[in-house]
Amino acid sequence: MNKKEVTFLGLRYLILIALGIYNLYLFYLIFTPVTVHLVYYLLSNLSEGVVLVSSGKISSIFLKGYIAQIIPACVAGSAYYLLLILNLTTPMNPKKRIGSLFFLFGSFLIINVLRITIFALLVPKGYHILMLLTN
Repeated sequence: MNKKEVTFLGLRYLILIALGIYNLYLFYLIFTPVTVHLVYYLLSNLSEGVVLVSSGKISSIFLKGYIAQIIPACVAGSAYYLLLILNLTTPMNPKKRIGSLFFLFGSFLIINVLRITIFALLVPKGYHILMLLTN
């Protein structure tokens, strides 16, 4: 390894440590509003009478008499952090790394929003009873 590669390697690990120290605050700061608004947008297009209420860290979406709360665990900030760890610890050129980060974060965001939306749509149809029985 030459000096430039060692410097970039150290910088990548320093970024990982810095982002992990503050309890993943940056991931939740960025991805919570994006997740909540995308879920609300999808639910409002797929169902009638959807209302979004945000108070502090927890956002609630009212849907057909039920409340879907988007808590920090639903946003999955730690999963974004693990994807970042995977990306920054894998050797690749910077241009490819940036594209890879956009792909990883974007695809995970889409899958996560679809997961929350599908579960929120299933609850008014009676699937919450099945979920309570399995717990």
